[in-house]
Amino acid sequence: VEDENVKSLQEKAIERISQRKRKLNTLITDLKNNSEWDAFTIAFYGETNAGKSTVIETLRILLGEKEKVKQRENFNEQAKLFNQEEKNYNDFKKFTLIIIWISGFCTMCMLCLFQPFMKIWVTEKLMLEFHAVILFCVYFFVNQINLLMEAYKDAAGMWHEDRFRPLTLSVINLVLNLILVQFIGVYGVLLASCITKAFIGIPWVIYNLFHVVFRQNVSEYIKKLCLDISIVLVVSVCIYKLCLLIPLEGIIGLGIKCIICCLGGNLLYLMAFRLDKEYKSVILIGKSILPRRLKRIVDTIV
Repeated sequence: VEDENVKSLQEKAIERISQRKRKLNTLITDLKNNSEWDAFTIAFYGETNAGKSTVIETLRILLGEKEKVKQRENFNEQAKLFNQEEKNYNDFKKFTLIIIWISGFCTMCMLCLFQPFMKIWVTEKLMLEFHAVILFCVYFFVNQINLLMEAYKDAAGMWHEDRFRPLTLSVINLVLNLILVQFIGVYGVLLASCITKAFIGIPWVIYNLFHVVFRQNVSEYIKKLCLDISIVLVVSVCIYKLCLLIPLEGIIGLGIKCIICCLGGNLLYLMAFRLDKEYKSVILIGKSILPRRLKRIVDTIV
């Protein structure tokens, strides 16, 4: 301290506090040596909001009272656990957006390019019907979402809490297979798997994750997941309709449709996901694995 007056006052305050401390320690020592009780009760009296609780809690901390030390340790452990859970949940949301973006793009390409490619390869006579392509697209997309959930479940070691789900899904899937195959043939197998994973498997594992690992509001995540899936559906339909306007067939037509999917699809995703909270983090992750020249192009677009 440069100011001499302040320095003088500071020294006097320290001296007075030291004297009080020495006197207090002497009294405590005398009390310990001469008392007939093992525990002492100290009462604080004063007006409301005078600071009694603050003094009491401060003394409990400074004197190392066992119960207070234990409370602080528990608080610190819970704080660390909460911060880790919060980080894991934020990472989970980022990976959800990444998986939806990538798998949605691949699903869109499959929807738009599968039939033109098969027409070149095996001719139109041996092509599958278009509703089979739709089932393949749905199965692929649902399976990718399910794999993300399974990865987090396995990483958390959540085998005990999840022990009934695989068996239940297998039984329901088998029953649906036997029923649907009677009406729509082999396509019933795909449809049964899609229904089982989308409406039973994924909601079940999400429930387990949010009650064991994240301990967050699951309804918020479900709403966000449904919104992102709706975006994938709308973008896929728009790009498919756009590809139908291309009159060219063969390799040239396939190439043009491929360019439309790559450019048009991702541009629509960029516009749709721009308002997403995880958008910037996902873009940074994507840029980190790109070469420098591509990074400059991405910077100009995003």
